[in-house]
Amino acid sequence: ATCQHAQFENRKSKSMAPFAFFLRQMHRVTAAVLLGALVVSWEYNNNNVVSVDAFYLPGVHPQNFDVGENVPLKVGRLVSTRTTVPYEYYKLPMCVPAKVSSPLANLGEVLTGDVLYTSPYKMQMQLNETCQTTCTIRNFHKKGAGSKLWKKLVDERYHATMRMDNMPVVELTESAPASEGAVGGTQGRLVTGVTSSDGVHKSMFAGGLGLPLGARILPNGRLYTSDEFEEGTDPQDVIQNAGKADYAVFNHINFSIFYHPLPKSRYSVYANGIRVQDHRALEDPNAEVFDGYTARIVGIYATIESVKGGCKKKMGNPSEVNVQKWNDKDGVTFSYSVNWIPSETNWASRWDALLSMSAHDIDTNWYTIANSLLMTTCLTFLVAAVIVRSLRRDLLKYEEIEEMLEGLNEEAGGGLLTTHEDFGWKLVAHDVFRPPKQSTLLCVLYGAGMQLFYVICITISLGAVGFLNPSNRGVLLSTWLFSFSVLSYCAGNKSAWLYQALHKNPIEKRRVAMQSAWLVPGAAMVVFCISNTILWFEGSSGAVPFGTFFVLFGLWFIVSVPLTFLGSTVAYRKEPEDFAISHKQNAIPRMIPEMPYYRSGTMMIMVGALLPFLVSFAQAFFVVSRLLLNKFVYMFGFITAVFLIVMAVIAETGIVITYWCLNAEDYRWWWRSYMTCFTSGIYTFIALLFYFLIGFDYSTNFVNMMVLTGHMLLASLVYSLVAGAVGFRVSLAFVGAIYDAIKAD
Repeated sequence: ATCQHAQFENRKSKSMAPFAFFLRQMHRVTAAVLLGALVVSWEYNNNNVVSVDAFYLPGVHPQNFDVGENVPLKVGRLVSTRTTVPYEYYKLPMCVPAKVSSPLANLGEVLTGDVLYTSPYKMQMQLNETCQTTCTIRNFHKKGAGSKLWKKLVDERYHATMRMDNMPVVELTESAPASEGAVGGTQGRLVTGVTSSDGVHKSMFAGGLGLPLGARILPNGRLYTSDEFEEGTDPQDVIQNAGKADYAVFNHINFSIFYHPLPKSRYSVYANGIRVQDHRALEDPNAEVFDGYTARIVGIYATIESVKGGCKKKMGNPSEVNVQKWNDKDGVTFSYSVNWIPSETNWASRWDALLSMSAHDIDTNWYTIANSLLMTTCLTFLVAAVIVRSLRRDLLKYEEIEEMLEGLNEEAGGGLLTTHEDFGWKLVAHDVFRPPKQSTLLCVLYGAGMQLFYVICITISLGAVGFLNPSNRGVLLSTWLFSFSVLSYCAGNKSAWLYQALHKNPIEKRRVAMQSAWLVPGAAMVVFCISNTILWFEGSSGAVPFGTFFVLFGLWFIVSVPLTFLGSTVAYRKEPEDFAISHKQNAIPRMIPEMPYYRSGTMMIMVGALLPFLVSFAQAFFVVSRLLLNKFVYMFGFITAVFLIVMAVIAETGIVITYWCLNAEDYRWWWRSYMTCFTSGIYTFIALLFYFLIGFDYSTNFVNMMVLTGHMLLASLVYSLVAGAVGFRVSLAFVGAIYDAIKAD
């Protein structure tokens, strides 16, 4: 009896091994999630949501400027918060420099249309300019397509983006921003010492990135420059007179440039910026001299005005200044002024103000993480308390029955037939690893999902250490594309591994490798080409040049496809995985009992997909909304925590759905575990599309609606593939663990 009891305890401990394994894994996942939350908490408590000291890591080095040295100001694309279609600055009738050129752009800059060009603005370090005329454009309103485009962009609230030393120009406003954290509101940060439109140094509020092009003149003479109607303005008057309204051009810019003087770099200079030498000082002792510094650019802000005749007209007789109408018979004169302001902000911290989030945004992210953690904890307890306890009870019952039958058999001298009736998930032990229908497609999608999962992990890791900061424009998208191309090896390897495990004598090896190389990249390329064709017909700067297509196809055919076949070849040369090593497969599939509609596979998928969707949607909405509002998204601390939480929820959802499926004596868990997690991405796509096209009224423009739909589709496809692959892989490990713990006759 003692020996039998010891044997029973030994077999009991072996049967509990897989559950101990899963409990340890769940504990590790929960610990990782909490660690991510602690990292974000540490960053928050240090008043830095993201550490910008990491800007030194990517090789971005500061540029020093001496007094009088030319500091180039470059113009970028035209963007709007009401549409996702960018345009090129020089498609409008604007002042053009003697030679328009652009620095060598990376792949990400070209794909997003964010290419910089030289501008006609001439600025010298620490030399203020009260009034400089750029040019005068005659018949501004009769420049053909350029004038029509300008009028269209003014109606759609487009802004011109500019950069100096890679710092974006931020518009300043005299009024306080809208409600804090509102989607369309400004950041509201107070900037002191800047020059306003009346030439007075004062404190103003930081608005959005870029400068507006113009405004509609309302019947009461005011300028309609925002989405909100000004006080005392009848909205109906604006709507009824929209077609015949006159337009004002913002033709004068007041630049306020902040610079940080380097320590021990002071020297004397003349008013024209030339350094004072001893012999020059002796030759002209009465020359005007001031102290100058070698300095670095740490910020650039601007206010805009509509002044008929430019700044010279304003300086001549301010009382007669009127707005600059676009159809003025004397043309439109563009001008600017420059005011250099010393700042104590270090170069390494110059992006802090642009990357900082409002208190409302920070609270929103914390509430999202708290809600997600609560849901993850509840789901973890559900998996541990319900599934693990249920499986443990089943296994103990099987062990007791087997021990009793073995005891009876020994007492009868070995002449009894020791069999017992199975029930529940054990009944499908000989069919649970039967290859599903469309197994080739499942293998290909699984490989693509794991490839994207590794790409996301690399991207988040690089972003967390500062390599993907906004000062490197386009580097995020470039990193994503190159990582995706190189990690095609994983797609081919994972898909071949699964296919070889399902089919012991695979006869479609080449087909799996071919589909892994073509299916998902081809679908993404089709969506991209459709969106690019629409942008090309629209004349947008977001349309990819023809030469860039050769680069994309080169990454696909020269890098991605060979690596996919290489990964498949390596996987096929290894011994195939044997999932059902202790359970022989029945020759005839077992009959699946009929279930009510509320327990059907479709209903199970639709309900189960809600869990990952509810956890991830709030953060997805926050990131997408900031991108559409042309704000910087640099919050890898929050994104890392949410990513860990979402992956934990996806894994646990896959386990729950798989257990319910097997417990209903249904061995068709393969596609069910995959599609449950995959469908959460479909929910995300529908919710984002519905919210932004209807809630934000982005559907007024067909081109914008199609482009936005394409972007949302690609992002949701990535989410669906990653979620499906992670949920399926965890479910496969779960099934293997529980069936290895039982003895099947």
